[in-house]
Amino acid sequence: MRTEPPPWGTTAQQRCDYYRRVCGIPAFIPEWCAQQILAPGTEISAITMPHTLGLSVAADLASTGHPGPISCYPPARRWMFLTEPDLPDDRQTVGLAEANAGIVVDTDIPLPSPSARHAAARIWIVPPISTDLPSRNAVISALRRCAAQR
Repeated sequence: MRTEPPPWGTTAQQRCDYYRRVCGIPAFIPEWCAQQILAPGTEISAITMPHTLGLSVAADLASTGHPGPISCYPPARRWMFLTEPDLPDDRQTVGLAEANAGIVVDTDIPLPSPSARHAAARIWIVPPISTDLPSRNAVISALRRCAAQR
């Protein structure tokens, strides 16, 4: 039985192209590591949190629509929700530290890569399938609801 390759490809370049073409994520491969894939934090944003909170936030967001792309960094047991780079608002950060969560802005955001070394480091929980990213405000609102219930 012949299996088809995943839609995002089996090489870092194929995966990077998929992120750009299908998902609208301006991914790139840095010169210093041909197997790493990054997205500029000036063009997308991300919110990180512990995986247990991430489970709840993903379920909350799924109840109102698609939770958006979510990756996981298993060694640290952290989830990362990719979001639109909404206009910054200092009020967004209030209460995030207490939930052990944070907003990633203005720095390159690592994305899962098929390289053996990087595949073990970052995996997709909810892979990107389109250009739709949730708003940062929607993810933060879900995070706050879920953190308050804990």
